[in-house]
Amino acid sequence: MTARPSEIARAAMAAHRDSKGFEATQTIRASGLEVVARIRHLPPHRLTVEYSSYRSPFLDLDELLTGNPEFTGEDLTGMSFVTDGRTTWVHDPGKAVAWHKPHRWLFDPVPGGASIGELAFLATLTKDFLLRDAGTETVRGRSTHRLGIRPKQPFHTDLVRSTRFVIRHGVIAFDEETLFPVRITLYPIPDTPVYAICGPSGALTIEYNDVRTTPPGEDLFEFTPPDGTRSFHEKDVSLDEAHSHAPFPFSVDGLLERGFAPLPGGIHLTAEQDEERGYLTALLALPGGDGPEAMLTVRAGNYLSPNMGRRRAAIADAGEPLPLGDATARLLDRSDAWSEHLPVMEKAQHHLELAWERDGVFWFLAAEGVVRDDLIELADTLVRSDAAAVPTPNDDDAA
Repeated sequence: MTARPSEIARAAMAAHRDSKGFEATQTIRASGLEVVARIRHLPPHRLTVEYSSYRSPFLDLDELLTGNPEFTGEDLTGMSFVTDGRTTWVHDPGKAVAWHKPHRWLFDPVPGGASIGELAFLATLTKDFLLRDAGTETVRGRSTHRLGIRPKQPFHTDLVRSTRFVIRHGVIAFDEETLFPVRITLYPIPDTPVYAICGPSGALTIEYNDVRTTPPGEDLFEFTPPDGTRSFHEKDVSLDEAHSHAPFPFSVDGLLERGFAPLPGGIHLTAEQDEERGYLTALLALPGGDGPEAMLTVRAGNYLSPNMGRRRAAIADAGEPLPLGDATARLLDRSDAWSEHLPVMEKAQHHLELAWERDGVFWFLAAEGVVRDDLIELADTLVRSDAAAVPTPNDDDAA
């Protein structure tokens, strides 16, 4: 006799609850997107990820329009991530560099989502979803039973949280033997990040193959940078901490005097353990009546991060040279690219960036909603703030 959908769902929930961990090759696909990674998971939050392929039009467009992605798909291929849910080690063995980051940070290909090794929704299948029998299917040689799911309600709220479901419906193919979800197909609702990468008639498909339901070894979730690896540690800091702990002179006092203020949690300092080399990112906004009138992103460092290295190359290739105090800067205007790719939403915005080097420190000032002359003036205040932040030898030192 064929099991009812509710019986299959309860059995799958029990298998998920009793799982001590798993290892699998995960493939995530949407319109033009394909990401492949070998993952290992130990409940509740430990995860390792090794990307073997990372192709994302969404990431490519973000790189074209803003230059903001920390890594590109080419960078990510071959990189590994180890997280315990609180912090994450990122390792690029090809370049012998590692970064220790706060929080769970896996460079998930779904904007605003969590798709890498994410199966926590299985714990509440019968509570959150209407279920239907979607038949059987053979997936990569494994017999599966398919369940259709549809959220019972689009929103769920209680005293401490509010949850919005981002899908209209979906289908899960459970391995008949292990009840592991070997294929998950989701159809997102409009106005969600998932919908943005899938399109109006597209779906997000997640497959797991070569699944091993025995728990991976504990040692696989410990990471120590190999000998010869350059290691950086990232932390969220206040503006005062950035001024005092950056391994290079840093000040944005000139921007503060013009009314800009750092966004909450918007300053990230990354430095080597000996704090001789590092870089930081600071997000600032100019308050307005209905929201920020303008946004600035300041990047500075005496070490070029992968992002800063790409920015420097792009601006050197297409930027316009101009004098900036005692430095020579280059100006890159991304506004045409925004108008081409997002003509309705961004046609009135300016998207400009200035880059310069001074005393061995690389500076990048990116702006939204700031016209050219104003950006040059703001950059000039940074150069003057930078000069003021450099310690001046006293008479005894000079002697």
